[in-house]
Amino acid sequence: MWDQYPEIAVNLEKVEAIIENNLKSKNKPLEQLLKTLSSAGGKRLRPAFVILSAGFGKTRDDTLLTAAAGIEILHMATLVHDDIIDDAGIRRGKPTINSLYGDKMAVYTGDYLLTRAVSLLSKAVPEKRLEQIARGIKSICEAEV
Repeated sequence: MWDQYPEIAVNLEKVEAIIENNLKSKNKPLEQLLKTLSSAGGKRLRPAFVILSAGFGKTRDDTLLTAAAGIEILHMATLVHDDIIDDAGIRRGKPTINSLYGDKMAVYTGDYLLTRAVSLLSKAVPEKRLEQIARGIKSICEAEV
């Protein structure tokens, strides 16, 4: 999808590597589940928007890519939780975590993803912006309820 935009494509490859490195766990079944989720694909629009929007500011270093990875992992967490709420069996043509392993495992997987996202974002985003992200997460939760 990003072939026409080589600079974005190169940066998205780096974001993918950051995502992969941050979806590891000492719990091997969980790690396998996370790999399955990550490999399910997606257009990676959110990290691409982070990369594009950085062109309007000063940040052009690796923290930008870390933030982009954190945003994508946050999105993955919301999808896992959304699949539970919607009792979805398929996402992107593949079985959902809740359909394969049950709602409890899916909740913990979504929560784990959420903690990984916040951890990455806390390393990459100024405290003031992190508070805005927390308010965004709160809004997502309120909207689902």
